Amino acid sequence: MRIVDVNEFYSPTGGGVRSYIDRKLAVMATLGHELIVIAPGREDRVEYRAGKGRVIVEGFIKFDYEISMGVRKGEDAFKSELEGILDRRRAAIRKILDEFGVPIVAAAETSKE
Repeated sequence: MRIVDVNEFYSPTGGGVRSYIDRKLAVMATLGHELIVIAPGREDRVEYRAGKGRVIVEGFIKFDYEISMGVRKGEDAFKSELEGILDRRRAAIRKILDEFGVPIVAAAETSKE
């Protein structure tokens, strides 16, 4: 059986999604199925895997999704470093957000209880 799986995320270097896809490709090959994964990326390429499995990375696929980050309590130096990076890259970040039509809204203040 040929199965096509379209993914919103994929990293060529590793991570949870990459590990999941690798395992899924291996299991499908063991069962005699052909799994084709289509994923977004920076450039077009094909990664061939076990059996007839492959990951087709398409550079034209652009997904819009919300991004957030958090820092554990007590990691003030790390939080400060991240805030500095965001401040230094503010113009580039704003350009990307504008390009994708992401509205800019003020962050809600949270209670520090």
